[in-house]
Amino acid sequence: MQTHLKSWTCDLKRQSKADLTLYGYEKHVCLFINWCEERDIKTVTAVSRSILDSYARYLTKAPLGLKGNPLQALSQQSRLIPVRLFFNWLSENRILVYNPAKELKLPKEPGLRIKDVLTVQEVEAMLASCNLKTGLGIRDRAMMEVLYSTGIRKNELIQLKPEDINFEEGIVKVTEGKGDKQRLVPIGERALAWTQKYLDKTREKITFNKVHENKLFLTQNGKSITHLGEVIEKYKTKAGIKKQGLCHLFRHTMATLMLKNGADIRAIQEILGHAMLKTTQRYTHLCIDHLKEVHTKTHPAKLQRSEGEE
Repeated sequence: MQTHLKSWTCDLKRQSKADLTLYGYEKHVCLFINWCEERDIKTVTAVSRSILDSYARYLTKAPLGLKGNPLQALSQQSRLIPVRLFFNWLSENRILVYNPAKELKLPKEPGLRIKDVLTVQEVEAMLASCNLKTGLGIRDRAMMEVLYSTGIRKNELIQLKPEDINFEEGIVKVTEGKGDKQRLVPIGERALAWTQKYLDKTREKITFNKVHENKLFLTQNGKSITHLGEVIEKYKTKAGIKKQGLCHLFRHTMATLMLKNGADIRAIQEILGHAMLKTTQRYTHLCIDHLKEVHTKTHPAKLQRSEGEE
């Protein structure tokens, strides 16, 4: 299986797939291969539809998530999609006569509803909990400011390069978005100011006379951030926030608060990089109380006396 996996990833590289996408595909197929080997399944020809179904059931029950909880539907999808693509490739290249993953069903997120978003006060509490006397505190404040201002995904933030921030125009270039799509995202003045402070006071010290990766946000060793979720969890705890979610909390919060403040939903769709409007519409249920209030205050039937009313 590992030999075929290497051939597949080489093929994807020739197709100019993004490095982050390749990393995710290889990682999740390796997890599947390890699961198979533990059950003495050692070749791709030995993998049947029933084995794939067993793996899918395993993902719904095993304690693979945060704090030993089962994976949520979207996390299960992220593990199963690369496996399905891998077997599609095996079939297309006639390594397999039959594709056992052809009808593999992916778990669906119930209703695509967002459960938790932060209030403005909660966001500010998290931002204020950074220790600005340290370089890492300044870095963490800048990272959270960028997440809050732009609504970009965790992996999109990790892949940002210094040159992706246009300080003059107030734009972030997301070059390795979901599905290898690129887009331009507006960024606010406060987030830009903290990013500039980080570049001047922290990143400059990290990279001085050191070999480092060309990423915007770095560890003290000059490596790309890989523990962003842990960073967000730390500041949530310090701010006394118990709502679920980590990096995506900022994404959900930005979208919901902008909708409440009157932003057009299609503009939010473009900023978030959603391929379909229905994905963005899952935020509207969080704004229903606000929409009802607007409806009550502005609908013409409410502004006129009903028929027969004195």
